[in-house]
Amino acid sequence: MPRGVLGNFKSEALKTFPVTVSVDDLRRLEKLERTYDYSIKVPVYEELADKYSHPFFSAQVGCMLLSLRANSLAIRRWQEAQLQLKDMGIQDSSLDSSLDLLAPEFERVAYAVLTRSKTFTFSQPWRNSSTHEYPSLSSLSLSRYNALRMRWEASTDAIRQRYMRRLCIETVHIEDVFLLSESSVEELVHRRVTDSVIVAAPQSALHSPEKIKNILTDTLAAYQSVLDLAADPSALIEPASALFMAF
Repeated sequence: MPRGVLGNFKSEALKTFPVTVSVDDLRRLEKLERTYDYSIKVPVYEELADKYSHPFFSAQVGCMLLSLRANSLAIRRWQEAQLQLKDMGIQDSSLDSSLDLLAPEFERVAYAVLTRSKTFTFSQPWRNSSTHEYPSLSSLSLSRYNALRMRWEASTDAIRQRYMRRLCIETVHIEDVFLLSESSVEELVHRRVTDSVIVAAPQSALHSPEKIKNILTDTLAAYQSVLDLAADPSALIEPASALFMAF
C-alpha cells in the first residue's frame, strides 16, 4: 500500500486509499513513492481521480497542485472532493476550514491580477510586415538560405518525420489542446508516437495518454495529407472535376 498521504484531513475517506483501487493502479502508485516531484505524480493521481471518482484522489491532487502553486486548480480539486464527500454523507472539518480560508484569498488575488491587467495595452500600431526585423533570419544570406534548403531536401525520411512530430506537438500546444512535459516532447520527437511514454504537464487540460496519442496521430495524418496534395495537386483536382461534371 502506498505511503505518504498528504494533508491534515480528519475523515478516513481522505486519509486512506480506496479499497476499490485495482492492484495494477496500486503498483503504479507504489512506484511513484520514490519521487518527490509532484509534476510527475499529479498526472497519475488526476487520472485515478477521474477513473474512481473518489474524494481521496481529488484531495491528494489538490494538495500537490497547491505545492506547485497552481492555487486555482488546487481549490477546484478540493471543492470536488468536498462534493464527493457530501454524496457519501461525510463531512471533513479540516477540508472545509482550508477551503473557507484559502478560496476567498485566491479569488482575491486572481481578481487583483484581472483588474491590473485591464490597465495594460495588449496591442501596438499596425506595421507592414516588410518593415519588421526577424533576428532569427537576418543573419542568413541568400547563399546560406539555398544551402539550408538543399540540406533539407537531402535529409532522410527519419529527420523529416521528427520535424513533423515536433510541428504537430507545437501546434497542439499553441491551440491549448494539451501540454506535455519537456521530457515527453523529446521522446515523442525522437520516437514514434505509439512507442512513446506520454507525460502531460500539471497545467495541461488533458492528461489521458491514449487520447493524447490519438490526437497526435490524427494531426500527423492531416499534415501528411497536406504534404501529399502539395506533391501531387492532381489528387485534389480530379475529384473536384468529377464533382463539377456531375452538375
